[in-house]
Amino acid sequence: MVNLLGRKRILWAGIVLGSAWWFSDRLDALNIFNGWSVVALGSVGGWLWWRRRQPVAIKPISLVSSAQVKAQVALLEAELEQLAHENPSFDVAAIQTVIAEIPVYTQRQTLKIALLGGKQSGKTSLLSLLSVQFAQYRFIEIATPSDKRLLDVDLVLWTAAGDLTASQQSELIELVQARHRIVLVFNKQDRYVPEERIEILDQLRQHVASFNSDLVAQPVAISTQPNPMTVRRHQSDGTVEETLEPQAPEIRQLTTDIEKLLARESTALVWNTLSRQITQFRQQVRQGLNAVRRDQALPIIEQYQCLVGVAAFANPVATLDLLAAATINTQMLADLGNLYHHKFSANQAEVAAKSMGALLIKLGLVELSSQAIATVLKTNAVTYAAGGLLQGVTAAYWTRLVGISLIDYFEVADPEQTEINWTQFGQQLQAVFQKTQAAGLLNRLAVQMSSRFEGAVVTER
Repeated sequence: MVNLLGRKRILWAGIVLGSAWWFSDRLDALNIFNGWSVVALGSVGGWLWWRRRQPVAIKPISLVSSAQVKAQVALLEAELEQLAHENPSFDVAAIQTVIAEIPVYTQRQTLKIALLGGKQSGKTSLLSLLSVQFAQYRFIEIATPSDKRLLDVDLVLWTAAGDLTASQQSELIELVQARHRIVLVFNKQDRYVPEERIEILDQLRQHVASFNSDLVAQPVAISTQPNPMTVRRHQSDGTVEETLEPQAPEIRQLTTDIEKLLARESTALVWNTLSRQITQFRQQVRQGLNAVRRDQALPIIEQYQCLVGVAAFANPVATLDLLAAATINTQMLADLGNLYHHKFSANQAEVAAKSMGALLIKLGLVELSSQAIATVLKTNAVTYAAGGLLQGVTAAYWTRLVGISLIDYFEVADPEQTEINWTQFGQQLQAVFQKTQAAGLLNRLAVQMSSRFEGAVVTER
């Protein structure tokens, strides 16, 4: 018996195929698309949509091991060799110095601990107390997670004077994603009655659980500057004298937890910090590689956009056939993948190119771009009336849109990833489309491509 999930999948598949067939039938009547092309593209689009609907399990984030860091260093060294070959003018001296000093760096004993948190949460007073308690470590106070000094921080103490705000949760998530080891500190607990303290601690524990990471320790309640206590003294004459007496800071639980954490993880924290620095260096190297690779990629895109445009212009019968364009875009994808060291097999490239066509339809970019280009071409009645000119310019634009989106995608994607993240690529497509609209690039491309076909138009006439 088919389970419920299976029946739903069959139902959605039927809806997608049925809708695609109806749509293709209507378009056949209008002589805009080849029917089977739309059925295929619609099926791919439906599969992508269904896949996107499925819940994605979030992998827990943990400390990076020494073996993982060594693998990162090996990748960095390989990328440096690529950079030296592809972009010799890039200065790699600083990165090479860090690599040479790694054996000494990993033996260091002086850890750096940063205090972050909300305003008026007692960071400064806590820093003063901990600097005395842990004189062997270096403490710094940092205002925001964007501070560059966090790059070489080994441990973060996040202070809060109550429950976390939405912005503070976002900042903590940012720190977790950067693989920072964090201790959540609930300061100024003396301002609350016992019931409120319990409630706030419970809320903070729920936040820790939501991060899905063992990098964030359970919250610790302290008071760096407790409110003075009222003391009543009965005098011999029967009167009562009240005085306010200062109270000693209550941070014993926090110092105990820090001692245990550092005794257990100090070496791992050093490797984790090194990993963060290596990641930063790899980003710098990638920027150097991307700069020279983009210069090489743009002529490739221009070559294929012309091929697609000419094919659509010369054969207006199969108008706006995305699957026909996908054949040429398959080779463009393979060429760009090779340039950015993203290896695709012939079958992977073919499937990906067809999926990109499906995304163009799904995101509504086919209709929007066709309308925009038609508006541009209408300014010249002669060229607009010419056979497949609209189809040729539009197909060329789609190819350029896909090509530029691939460049943007490859510049940030993991080279080891052989499958395209369609959600991310779809976002790139939309972003590139919006840029071309805002900057008027679509208009210039339409004029450029129409001028290429002008001779053919005149010959036909």
